[in-house]
Amino acid sequence: MKYFIDTNVFIDYWRFYPIAQFSSFWGFIETKIVSGEIVVCSSVYDELLDPNQKGWLDDVSNRNAISFYAFENAIDIYGTVINGINDQGYYNTKAMSTFQTVADAKVIACAKKENAYVVTNERPGGGVGRVKVPDACNKFGVPWINGIQLFQLLGFSS
Repeated sequence: MKYFIDTNVFIDYWRFYPIAQFSSFWGFIETKIVSGEIVVCSSVYDELLDPNQKGWLDDVSNRNAISFYAFENAIDIYGTVINGINDQGYYNTKAMSTFQTVADAKVIACAKKENAYVVTNERPGGGVGRVKVPDACNKFGVPWINGIQLFQLLGFSS
């Protein structure tokens, strides 16, 4: 099974689990990315490269060994995701604009294309002002789990 990681998982864990103190945790993540079980969509990679967002990629030990799933592989599904959420008529204009510009819809499209899971630390129920990843996943039949569930499924232990 493949697991597409939302940007917030990397950011949250980098904040709370520094690489210097949790090297086995981050080594496990890198190993699973290299093996292809954990997949990083190129749009997530782009967000992690944002100069205002110091994080995991700044500290990763073997960045060259990590491959990224090209979002362009799922561009056809991305349109379906955006249109499907917009057609609900539930979310306000700002929520839709944000959903289209951040990696969320792209991660969902990539996971749907690959029949994979989305891993996010968001919780469902964002309301009209924010499209939450779990809500969008549910709409399109894309299974989702949180970061802790991922590490349990992949058998991580320190």
